[in-house]
Amino acid sequence: MKLTYGYVIGSALLLLTACAHTRQNANATAHYNGITSTDANGNIMLLGPHPATDLSKSPFSKWFTPNYNNYSVDDSTVDTLKPLLTAYHFQIFMGTWCGDSKREVPRILKILSACQVPADHIQIVMVDNRDSVYKQSPTHEEKGKEIHHVPDLLVLSQEKEVGRIVEQPIVSLEKDLLCICKGGSYTTHYPDLYWLSVQFKQSPLTELQFKFEDLADTLKTESESPGDLAAYSRILLLNGDTAKALFASRLNTAVYPKSPYSYWFLGRTYAYIRDMDKARQANLTALAVDSTFKPAKDWLKAHPQDTPALP
Repeated sequence: MKLTYGYVIGSALLLLTACAHTRQNANATAHYNGITSTDANGNIMLLGPHPATDLSKSPFSKWFTPNYNNYSVDDSTVDTLKPLLTAYHFQIFMGTWCGDSKREVPRILKILSACQVPADHIQIVMVDNRDSVYKQSPTHEEKGKEIHHVPDLLVLSQEKEVGRIVEQPIVSLEKDLLCICKGGSYTTHYPDLYWLSVQFKQSPLTELQFKFEDLADTLKTESESPGDLAAYSRILLLNGDTAKALFASRLNTAVYPKSPYSYWFLGRTYAYIRDMDKARQANLTALAVDSTFKPAKDWLKAHPQDTPALP
């Protein structure tokens, strides 16, 4: 299917952009219809809600245009999908600094274009990658929506989420959307994190503490890496849910007791809440698991035993 920018931009195709690290000075003359900032390397980022047109501008067009043009839409699935999508709205969370967004968003937009999804049924929200505002929009559209990986495509019916595709599809974007819109059983990537978020919503931490071992056993069958729970814990910290973040970090060490990374990240969590003694102990445990683990060595070097806990 040939790319038609007039229609794409006119219908605000799901422009979930991705991780392009392009220099700010390459965009000095570009005008964007929303908030912008720069990362630590001076690369421009789009932040908050942005129209699809901003992704067709330099430097983002460098990856958006070829990734859009080179994707072949599954026309047979789109024929079935097209009449169903009229009942839904879409909210896309992405990062212009993120590789998964760069790969998947142009494809999503091309599919939505083929399905003739109108512009007012689509909202594109750009999130940050800086430590203090990680996976957040300046206007906080992500609040309460469990956005811990991007791109994250939310399918909404009357403002209620009926399904989402996280990072990449399970089968294909077209078939995954068809399954969601037909009300089929669909499990996205990172089911462990969504399952844990449900536990947090259903029970207070005082009750969950008594179920700690059972929760860890369940997560052992679902979790793919200690980085997943660490990412979730980081989002909780930045949202001010420090008790839940610490609980998730502790679960991570129970699920991955042989991973130095899980103990090191627990140390980061303790340091964030200014419990430096427990942060130090977590890093020592990381080195007991793997004496060569450099992040723990570096942290302990920067925080010697006689360093007082922060006030």
